[in-house]
Amino acid sequence: FNGFTDEVRVSNVSHSADWILTEYNNQNSPSTFYSVAAQEMTGACANPITGNAVISSDCTFSGDVNGVDAGNLTISSGYTLTIGANQTLVFNPGKSLIIDGAIAISNSGAQIKKTYLWMLDADADGWSASTTQQYGDTSPGTGWRRRNLMSSVSTLDCNDALYSTANTSC
Repeated sequence: FNGFTDEVRVSNVSHSADWILTEYNNQNSPSTFYSVAAQEMTGACANPITGNAVISSDCTFSGDVNGVDAGNLTISSGYTLTIGANQTLVFNPGKSLIIDGAIAISNSGAQIKKTYLWMLDADADGWSASTTQQYGDTSPGTGWRRRNLMSSVSTLDCNDALYSTANTSC
């Protein structure tokens, strides 16, 4: 050997020619060995108010708390559901989270809970004054209803103190 040694690795197993070539290419020219692309962004998951939800595209739920209420959640093969930082994905007791694809979970407070989804509906007309959802085994308090009883999770009640079966959006 005529030259300088930068790094020496000792192994007690034999490596294939492909492994050795990969190691060589990685050290010889790192910029051509791999590339870093822009982060892939995913769209919002379309989830029903109640019943089963099937994830059939890469997506993420919106808000801090979201999921399915009164149904199973299935992530189809080839697709990824992303749970972002401090988000909670909820599915109900007695129901299933079926992962044929993948779940990407942030390591910054993301979690999956088997419990119920609740929305504030002070006048009990099926329309919430906010898209905010909470999770828990029991109601968070007066005026909270299970999400599966709501008429909408996105159309807001302009006057949640006044009961109306024909809500108009704000």
